[in-house]
Amino acid sequence: MKKKFIIIASVILIFVMCAAVFTACNKDNVPKDTFYKGTLSANSYASSEDAAVAFLANEVSGEATDAQYVSSTKQADLTSAEINELEISAEDKAKLTSAEKVVITYNVSEEATASAAAATGFTSATAATVKTKTVTVYILVIDFDYRYYVPPLAEGDVVTKSYYDEVFDQSKYRNSTITVESKTHAYASGYGQSQSMDMTIRMELKCAGTFATLVMTMSDGNLSESVELFYVFKGTMPDSNFDLYMKDDGEWIKIPTYSIDIDVSFTPEADNDNSYFVKTATGFKLNSEKFNQYLETALDALGSYANAVNMNSVECNAEYFVNEGRIYKSEAIISASISASGATGSVSCTTTSTYGNFGTTVVETPEGLNLEE
Repeated sequence: MKKKFIIIASVILIFVMCAAVFTACNKDNVPKDTFYKGTLSANSYASSEDAAVAFLANEVSGEATDAQYVSSTKQADLTSAEINELEISAEDKAKLTSAEKVVITYNVSEEATASAAAATGFTSATAATVKTKTVTVYILVIDFDYRYYVPPLAEGDVVTKSYYDEVFDQSKYRNSTITVESKTHAYASGYGQSQSMDMTIRMELKCAGTFATLVMTMSDGNLSESVELFYVFKGTMPDSNFDLYMKDDGEWIKIPTYSIDIDVSFTPEADNDNSYFVKTATGFKLNSEKFNQYLETALDALGSYANAVNMNSVECNAEYFVNEGRIYKSEAIISASISASGATGSVSCTTTSTYGNFGTTVVETPEGLNLEE
């Protein structure tokens, strides 16, 4: 629940700090995402159907996609060329006696967003409909045991857990440079007055070894403020405690981190739930409909604590581009309308970022910072 709450409370920051963002680019020149070759299940099963059910539960189903198994049907045997492409050991290939493509049919309950349900006069629960979908899995028989094999995804498939784990493997991003630009526009009117605000946040995050630096500049068009931070991880980043230093008037000072509840991550995650994402030809994208439902429900719940501040028409879109198993670009846009005590307004934020210098980023101790103090 911790990561989910972070997404609710600071969804803009999640995409600013963590998204590998894609900006205007000729999509004909974007590399196709073909790195993932598949994953063999760790467990074995008593039958082909048992393996199919396990695949659906372990690889597809999640909070955003509650996949309910209906049936499974053999489509074809894998060809010799396809078998040769399987990412399994030589020993397992020698014991392979059957390899089938199996189509799984499953049902998903699709609920209307709160706003759409209200427009029809129904609650989201009563407005829910059941959609039937299909997904392909390989069922292998190895040494008389049934195993499922997660194949490369097709466009439109729910991102499988195995693919998700490969892309979000934090070790791939520990030595890299991330550049970010986030632009926010807010407008409010009421009581005969109106006001707008534009803010731009630019950041550069460098990670290498046990060190990381973050330089952030915030500007509203009139005033500009910069912050420079230096992280010293006590173990393997980002999965460890760290010391945090900030440059203040030219001097480095240590910031007590015991009072900071922070979840350091180099990549965007939706509550560690792969079912919020859908495969594209060049990577994957957020299932905006599912995530917007989640945001509306969460914000409605938070509204009872916000003195009648209502956020309506919340929308979030994000697309991620993958090359050689890493996110390297993406774009995230979030917008909402707001009403409170007779005033109305809107807010939108577009975040663009890039990852680069994989394996070549260097971070050194800043001049004037003594880590032994």
